[in-house]
This record gives sequence, C-alpha cells and structure tokens, in this order.
Amino acid sequence: MKISKKLIIIIASVLVLMIGGGVVYATNSPTARAERQLNLGNKYLQEGKYQEAILAFEKVIQIEPKNIPARLGLGQVYVATKEFTKAEAVLKEVIQIDANNIPAREDLLKVYLNEGNLDSANSILQEMVKIDPNKDVKQLNADLDLAKAIGASKVSYDQGITQLNNKQYIGSVTSFQKVIKEDTERFSDAQTKIKDAKSAYIAQQLQIASDLVTATKYDEAIKVLDELFKIDATNEDAIKLKEQCNQAIAKAKADAEVAQAMANTSTVPSKEQGLQRLLNSKFFSKNIPGKFNFPSDKIVNKDTDFGKVSYYFIVYSGPLVLSSESKYLSMSYDHKLPLEATLTSGENIVINNYYVFRCLDLFTRHGSVVIDASNGKLYSAYNAVDTNFKYRLTFIE
Repeated sequence: MKISKKLIIIIASVLVLMIGGGVVYATNSPTARAERQLNLGNKYLQEGKYQEAILAFEKVIQIEPKNIPARLGLGQVYVATKEFTKAEAVLKEVIQIDANNIPAREDLLKVYLNEGNLDSANSILQEMVKIDPNKDVKQLNADLDLAKAIGASKVSYDQGITQLNNKQYIGSVTSFQKVIKEDTERFSDAQTKIKDAKSAYIAQQLQIASDLVTATKYDEAIKVLDELFKIDATNEDAIKLKEQCNQAIAKAKADAEVAQAMANTSTVPSKEQGLQRLLNSKFFSKNIPGKFNFPSDKIVNKDTDFGKVSYYFIVYSGPLVLSSESKYLSMSYDHKLPLEATLTSGENIVINNYYVFRCLDLFTRHGSVVIDASNGKLYSAYNAVDTNFKYRLTFIE
C-alpha cells in the first residue's frame, strides 16, 4: 500500500508540533523555573548583590515552598548583611523541613556566635555531633571558644569604660588590659584608653600629693607618690615632690630634736646643734628662703689661741647666690673667753658659753651670728672691736 506524499508531510508536521510543544513545556515547568531562579540567586550571592539574591531565592520558595537550597541561600544572605534575626528564622524553617540538616545548623551556629548567644551556639554544635558523630567539629569548637573569649573581652572593655568615666583609673587599666587582640573591634581602642587612664591617674596622684604637701602631710604625700611610681617610676615631677617631702621630713625631725634638746636643757650643747638652731630660725628662713644640705662631709677642726674653729661647707640653692658654685662657708668659733657685749637696747651682757658663726655676709652686714649655748638665744653681731670679742649685739629670737 502506497502512502501519498501529501500524507507523509502531514504526519511529519504533526510530530514536529508535538515535540516542540513538549520542549516548551519542559523548559517552562515549575521545576525548571525554580532551578533557574536558584542558580541566579547563588550567582548574585557570590557577587555580593544581596538584594537581587533575596528576590531570586524568594521566587524559588514561592514556586517550591519546601526548597531547602533556596532557604539556605537566603539564610546566607541574611548572615552576610548581619540581619541575624531573619537569618535565624529562615534557617530554623530549614530544620523544620529537614530535621537532620547539617548545613542549616552550621549557618545557625554562625548566627548565634555573631549574636553572642553562646549557649544556643553550643546546643547547635551538640546537635550536629549527634546527627553525624563522624563530623569534624574542631574548627567549630575553636570558633566557639574564641567567641567566648571575645565575649569576656567585651565585658572587660565595657567595665573599663565605666571605671574610666568614674575616674577609677587603675581599675580601668586592669580591665582594658584584659581586652584580647582577637577582639579586633575593641583591642586598639583599649590600648589607647590604657594610656589615657595612666596619664589621668598620674595627674590625679600628683595633685593629691601636692595638696598633702601644702597641708604639711608629707608622709601621706609620699605614700601617694609611691603608688604613682608603680605606674611611672621615672616621673620627674613625682621624684622632685618626693625629694621635697623627704627634705621637709628631715628638717622637721631636726627641728624637733633641737626643740627637744632646748626643752630638756635650755641649752645648745654642740656647735652642730648651734648651727642647726641658726638654720632653723625664723629669721634665717625669712631672709634665705632656699635649700641647703647640712652638715657637710668637709668639716675641719683647728685649735687656736682664742678657741677652736670649725669650717662647715653648706650647699645652698635659692634666690641668694653667694658664689659661682652656690656655696658659702660658715666658720664656728668655740671661744675660751667670755663674750662681753652691748645690746642695741643699751644693756651690757656677758655670755660664757656661746658659739659665733661667720657666714660670709649671710644676712647680717658683717656676717656674724652669736648663739648663747645656755639658753639658745640668737643674736646678730656688729663691729667686732678687738680680740677680746667685744660685740654690739641685736637680739634676733
């Protein structure tokens, strides 16, 4: 039986139409459209085009509500954009669809670590181990440990800020020192604030110490300065202030010893105490408001026909400069002869036990000061007449 040429052409045309329609249907099916949108979403995610990726993944979910890859991709977008609440919601939806899904739990772990929700992160990690006991979770454990350390670091940083604002400078330094390098968000700022806190503490301690010195509370000032030295052992201002305190304490001690000696005996028993009496006098302090070191290690004693002479080198610094080396020489005469003198008030007196200090034009016109060793009275001496030491004296104190 012969088939006509016209019939063959009709059959072929029908077959072409059927095949073409099938192809069109296949390429436009829900599954095909979902796959195209999924590939497009992953492409946008890789390129960092997050809004486009969200639209693509959401279209997939509209077509296939239980499509897990699309929800995982959407979760990754939200993690990348730090929208952790949305990421947590979509990843939990994956776990509801597939209770044993590991990738969703891995991404959810990242969410909890970023949120600082370490308890939930640890729970998710334990779930993964139960689902797949052979899974390598070393890195995940390391991430969790690091997150715990950074969490503690943040607590220390926040505490340091509070302490710094409350002027608790040493406490703030201790807190800021606990901020770890891995805490990149806060470490650099913590180092800066450590320097700021130390500087503020030093200034605070110096002011407290200065106020205590002004109030003549030298021992308390030294305690404050010693605490400062734990932070800055070479602080020049603190060193000078402590030296000032030590000198003031030494002077007060010497004054007390002289006062006690005079109170007990009403005398000045030695040349050294006689010179100290002069140096501690109000008149001396008023006229020579400087600093000195006494006694010198260069003391020479010599006997003469009229008595014993001692030489004292006293280092002096202040508004009065008596030589290029800022030193003056004080000569002490321990006389064998009584001192016959006339006071400027007109009274004649005789002093049997006394010391005379010649001070190189210290603060008297001729530089002589007499101390009555029997009672500690201080006189300035004028116009030595002869070797019998007949002086004209003016009572000082």
